[in-house]
Amino acid sequence: MTESALPTLAQEAASPLPTPARRRRLVRLRVGAAHVGVDHQTLRRRINDGSISGYKAPGGYVYVDMDELDAVYFQPIPVVPASAS
Repeated sequence: MTESALPTLAQEAASPLPTPARRRRLVRLRVGAAHVGVDHQTLRRRINDGSISGYKAPGGYVYVDMDELDAVYFQPIPVVPASAS
């Protein structure tokens, strides 16, 4: 059995595509969806409604920016200091 020439999801996440304007951590849609724990169709809906940016590459694949996904999907939890007694 021969191995596929396509990269695995882990390899794709480890080697994002750079862009000239700003170094973006671009990954394919399914990798980004797995990163934030949603279905890839959810990310397609977010791209369509303008909540996140999508980037189409030659070959028809859609890419998303990992930094943008982190900013949209992961919010820090505020730390409340314990009251001094």
